[in-house]
Amino acid sequence: MENSQLQSILDTELKSAKESVNLIHTQIKENKTFYEFDKNIVKPQPDRSEATTSEAYDVVEGILPSIKRVFLSGKSTVTFEAREKEDEDLANQLNDYVNWVITKSNNGEKILTDAFKNSLIFKVGFLKHFWEVQETYKKESYEGLPEEAYLQLVDNENIDILSESSETMQIQDELGNVLEQTIYNVKICVTEKIGKIVIESINPLNVLVSARATSFDDCDYCCHIEYKTRSDLIEQGFDKDLIFSLSSDDDYSDGKDIKTDGQSFDRRDNHSDKSKDLLKVEEHYVKVDIDDDGIAELTKILRVNNTCLSKEKVSDIPFSHLNPIPFPNQFYGHCPVDIVKNLQKVNTSLLRQVLDNIFMMNNPSKIINSAQ
Repeated sequence: MENSQLQSILDTELKSAKESVNLIHTQIKENKTFYEFDKNIVKPQPDRSEATTSEAYDVVEGILPSIKRVFLSGKSTVTFEAREKEDEDLANQLNDYVNWVITKSNNGEKILTDAFKNSLIFKVGFLKHFWEVQETYKKESYEGLPEEAYLQLVDNENIDILSESSETMQIQDELGNVLEQTIYNVKICVTEKIGKIVIESINPLNVLVSARATSFDDCDYCCHIEYKTRSDLIEQGFDKDLIFSLSSDDDYSDGKDIKTDGQSFDRRDNHSDKSKDLLKVEEHYVKVDIDDDGIAELTKILRVNNTCLSKEKVSDIPFSHLNPIPFPNQFYGHCPVDIVKNLQKVNTSLLRQVLDNIFMMNNPSKIINSAQ
């Protein structure tokens, strides 16, 4: 498949997904204002009370501890049970490994709490799970290395030499012969690659799902949008020249702020280090016939602006989602905040009227008849 055709497919799917979730994202942003009991959920009148009730906050914080008690209060987050007696050892190993991944390798309590809370407030909680390879760097120094040990050390491709020096010494062998031997003093940086399973709680506003999907099992398109620095992308293994040739997105070039998670942050840093520039990265998962064999395969495509950084076939979409009040045959459902929003508006209006009436009764306006 030609690059122009692939770009057209991605643009069409992305536009369709944005249109399908536009109303959902509007409701998500609105739900955030109710949870924070913002005064503008009912527009306040000038010189009148701005008090707001907290039904949305109360219902979420009332439900959350019960959910956490189910999943996080025990010794194990998940439990595998063996169907056959001979599978008991395997089930125990899976229990130990999966619980170690969730609670030790990842901050499972915070990740799951964030996902639960997102679902209660924003209709859906997203989790992303993937294999990540991280590079660690460690400096070491050696003195008095014989030539054989030195050559064996520097032959390792994971080692960079920071500094080295050598000197020739005279030694005496067992027979009394005087020999010259070169010894080395060297400082090195050792690069180690460590792979692990990563679990993240994803901002619901940064995930776009096809209108055709009812779950990630039957989803033929979704996109995760996030902002990364050029340095982050280079650390992921992408070519430095390619990353530095990419222009920042349109919002950045116009000097605007990025808006994410209902908040904004300034990208107009007056620094000369281009490695810190933020790029809008689109991680697409789309079923497309990329090798022209007549069969559409699930493909992961990483794109910045209109430049595809990578594309590869994958077996599944690395996301899970939580719906507190699911709808049949729909991806998004309802959440507790949706249920209490109208009640919070009514109670806020009544509370303000009561407070305004009390204030005016305690502080009546005095009218003076100037004709007397």
